[in-house]
Amino acid sequence: GWGLLLAFSALFNLLAIFEPRAGAAYNLGVAALQRGQVDQAVACFRNALEVRPDFAQAHNNLGAVLLRQGKVAEAVGHHAAALRLKLDYTEAHYNMGIALVQQGRVPEAMGHYEQALRLKPDFADAHYNLGVALFQQGRVAEAIGQYEQTLRLKPEFADAHYNLGVALVQASRVAEAVG
Repeated sequence: GWGLLLAFSALFNLLAIFEPRAGAAYNLGVAALQRGQVDQAVACFRNALEVRPDFAQAHNNLGAVLLRQGKVAEAVGHHAAALRLKLDYTEAHYNMGIALVQQGRVPEAMGHYEQALRLKPDFADAHYNLGVALFQQGRVAEAIGQYEQTLRLKPEFADAHYNLGVALVQASRVAEAVG
């Protein structure tokens, strides 16, 4: 009885001490990233995860930064950890898709983009990246649909305009591509 209660009390007190430290480290990492201090951001996110290994957002952001540094395999590991902790994490699915594409695992990446879109249907960048992946797989008509959806959501997205034009030409719809 009392032993278990004391153990829970001690654990609660430890969490009260460490939880703010993990959050502070995470926030410092986000701020460092906004300033373009990538190495500092990595250190901060790693610090947050040392204090709180189940911090899904820290795993996701660390993965995104590692991907920028070309550490693709390690990035995939952190995105996977984020998704194990929070299965419906839209941004982690999106970031996992980006990392998997860099590993040449395009069909798997498409599944993550699709899951991100199930969770957030108006995610223009996920529509765009899914369009790119579909085009790479020779699924031009589906890619066109994704590019069109991207542009409905984000009309100023220059790369989506360009890729839509390329896909329309590929689909022998030249008049639409130049019109």
